Amino acid sequence: MAIHEYQRLTQDELQRLDLSQALLFLPFGAPERHGPHLPLSTDALISRGLAQRSAALLAEMRPELTILLHPTLHIGAATIRGTGSLKINGRTLRRLLVQTGRRLAATGITRLVLLTGHGGLAHVIAIESAMRELRKRGLRVIAPTSRPAARSYLGQYLDRWEQIIGKPLDASLAAHLDCDLHAGLLETGLLLELAPDQVRPEYRELPPIFPRERPWLRRLIDLSLLPARLVVRDPADRERLPGAALIVYRDLCWVLDGRERGYVGDPAAADKRFGAALVQTVSEDIAEAVLDVCVQGGDPRAYSSGYEYLMPLAALLAAIPAVALLIAALVSTLVGRV
Repeated sequence: MAIHEYQRLTQDELQRLDLSQALLFLPFGAPERHGPHLPLSTDALISRGLAQRSAALLAEMRPELTILLHPTLHIGAATIRGTGSLKINGRTLRRLLVQTGRRLAATGITRLVLLTGHGGLAHVIAIESAMRELRKRGLRVIAPTSRPAARSYLGQYLDRWEQIIGKPLDASLAAHLDCDLHAGLLETGLLLELAPDQVRPEYRELPPIFPRERPWLRRLIDLSLLPARLVVRDPADRERLPGAALIVYRDLCWVLDGRERGYVGDPAAADKRFGAALVQTVSEDIAEAVLDVCVQGGDPRAYSSGYEYLMPLAALLAAIPAVALLIAALVSTLVGRV
């Protein structure tokens, strides 16, 4: 069955579709700085491209489905600071997603895929909160990018990537995947496949940037996991906690480093073949998750990020820039008195 562009349909054409079998992809991502080599629209481009690829896979797997692709929303929370970055707060994002889902349900569309290319902590927590509210209202809804993002960072796709590419990946590349959080190898690779004309050629000359290790912060994060482990009873959720905590740790280290260049990781290591392999594995993972939750009624918790159990870290992440500015101001004042 064809994939329908939601905004191109008339009201009569929409009504004639079998909405009992409808599945709507809603891609979104806010403008955000992504280094000197990727556009501000990177997250939106990735969201749209992955929605199109995974929707095409689903259409092949289940031709009886009515698949709708909604226009991309250029919104998001918790973008990194800097020129060009825009954001709304998590509460506003949650309300927007809940209200959109309710209106779609009133139209007869009750299976919804919230597809975002952004992984900011408050952003993901807001999405997962919105999904819980929509599920209470009878919708089958999933945000399927948390699992493939974590699997990419943690190197769990390595064998599949090498199988698709046909050769082993460089060992140093694999060793730094958990540092490749923003506009590095992964996002540059995704855009080389999804929107190659948007990747500036100077990406090939950029030096790798990896966050400086901070053992004290790692110990603090490990301590913050203790209450989470007492609360979390589901074995799958427990299994996700260490990976989620590692990603948050790397992000906090990058925050403390200053995020000056707007990217972290190794964008110069990306190429078209790697990007194609990455898009294929992520699209397959998304299609599998959507089929399980939205079509077969599977448990959506299996695809959550695990971030909801790390709320103290979210507060820490929000506080660090302000604390750093306060310390800088105090030091400046003391130096001025000497």
